[in-house]
Amino acid sequence: WPDLCFEGTSGPEGEHFFVIGDWGGVLHSPWIPPMPANQASRRGRPYVVGVDDRAQLLVADQMSRRANLTHPRYVINVGDNFYWGGVDTHCGQPDALVRTGQWQYVFENIYTGADLAGKPWMGVLGNHDYGGWMYIAGWDQSIMYTWAPSGRWLTPALYWSRRVLYPDFAVDMFFVDSNVNDAHHPMDYPNTNMCSLAHNIGNTSCGVSGPSSVWECREWFHRLWEEQLPWLESGLNASTAEWQGVVTHFP
Repeated sequence: WPDLCFEGTSGPEGEHFFVIGDWGGVLHSPWIPPMPANQASRRGRPYVVGVDDRAQLLVADQMSRRANLTHPRYVINVGDNFYWGGVDTHCGQPDALVRTGQWQYVFENIYTGADLAGKPWMGVLGNHDYGGWMYIAGWDQSIMYTWAPSGRWLTPALYWSRRVLYPDFAVDMFFVDSNVNDAHHPMDYPNTNMCSLAHNIGNTSCGVSGPSSVWECREWFHRLWEEQLPWLESGLNASTAEWQGVVTHFP
């Protein structure tokens, strides 16, 4: 992807960027703030009204406040956007037909503030962008939104790279899809398996991009992983930047 170039320094404390993942919530209505998907008490932790039902909003507020102090250049997004289930549509749909409202009301309108709005969000997909326990959610919409009018979101491919140029050093960023870690045989782990036969119901094809069926799913993710490894190794070996960074969902 074209270089990202900066001039000067962002503040007296040097350079900053933010990192976020597993964010978002369920959009019930444009007039109601996004709500966390899980509203149940857990073992050893009660559900706290006013905190747990406003998780995304509270984090976004602190990001905006912190941004005013540190002036981050960009945000690194490690995936699982619009938690839990990603963009609420079937994969393979033309973006013109998708009108979920999630991009506006769960992303654009949430992460605001003078030093946060408009900053590049460079990222990858997580397993929940594919649907969590399925792969047929609108994960490809998270790629297509790169070309949305706001110009803020940047996930142009399942894996990609970009050089970030500061006045006195450079960083080569490599963005990698590691969701092969959650792609198993269709009969295994029904509640934590993107390739699960139990939850990929009805039309299980994502069109020309694939996967084409639940039985091809595991192989599709393995092929994706295997084609990334030589690309990543070659890129790291060829890098002349002072720093290299690998961004992915699974550590």
